[in-house]
Amino acid sequence: MSLILGLPLFSLQAVFLGVSATAAGSIPALAVLWLFTLAPVVFVWRWWPKAMPTSPWQRKLANWYLSSGVIASVLVIAAVGWIGSERGIHPILCNTGNESISDYPTLEQAAELLSFPVPELGQRVGWFVPGRSQSTIILLHGFGCRRQEMLDRALALNQAGYSTLLFDLHGQGDSDGDAVTLGFYERQDALAAVEYLKTRDDVDGSNIGVLGISMGASVAIMAAAMNPDIKAVIADSPFESATRGIEEGFTRVTGLPRFPFGPITLTFIEWRLGISPEDIAPIEKVAAISPRPLLLIHGTGDTDVSPANSEVLFAAAGEPK
Repeated sequence: MSLILGLPLFSLQAVFLGVSATAAGSIPALAVLWLFTLAPVVFVWRWWPKAMPTSPWQRKLANWYLSSGVIASVLVIAAVGWIGSERGIHPILCNTGNESISDYPTLEQAAELLSFPVPELGQRVGWFVPGRSQSTIILLHGFGCRRQEMLDRALALNQAGYSTLLFDLHGQGDSDGDAVTLGFYERQDALAAVEYLKTRDDVDGSNIGVLGISMGASVAIMAAAMNPDIKAVIADSPFESATRGIEEGFTRVTGLPRFPFGPITLTFIEWRLGISPEDIAPIEKVAAISPRPLLLIHGTGDTDVSPANSEVLFAAAGEPK
């Protein structure tokens, strides 16, 4: 009887699976579906021999039910991994995406729209805003955002006399690139930005700093560790590694608990990008910035990237501190 009652339930689940798997916002529904698909499968698997006769047609029906349940579960897992990775590499625009340089008349009047190349990775589009001095700060936005996110920082720095370069990172905004790579290619963007600035007559190539927030902060750390021409770093809310950053921000991005869906999504991200998040680890690079200045900033209420990330980065940074 349990099997007979379970079949209509499974049929409804299968229909729901087909509908949900095509919806970009369906991760929570898929997760619930997975649990409800597995539950009757496990029940029949465990109790079928005791609950029902073992005639050939009933065994065939049970085998079909179990096989279908396993297949449905695999499909749900794959759908969760795919949609989760999609939100990771093609994120929804952050809440500063509607800002415009026209909201900052001082910057708009002075800003130069430009592009510069990143070897083998296309063009990066941004603005250069000259200041009273030729000392220049590169501004790196966060995950899922655009250069507009950095306009308020650009204004403050410009008022303090600094020139600024703010641009869209790989795969975001107006820049080339198929996907966000969590810092892997974005650090090449920052290095290319330094080389571009050194070609300008209105920039002092010996006085270039970087300010980044969130993912951009982690990119700033990695780029500075790779290039001594970056003389100072301000890292606001960095992650110590992409793996930890994904794990901590997973629930906000996908609406699911980190376990068991986080590892599934990480696997899909690695497969789709052809890179390993483990290779994106500012914690392994930060010591190389010393003795150049490094300022770490982190809000205690940050629920996306915990302050513990900055604490371990500070501990790993070189002296003096």
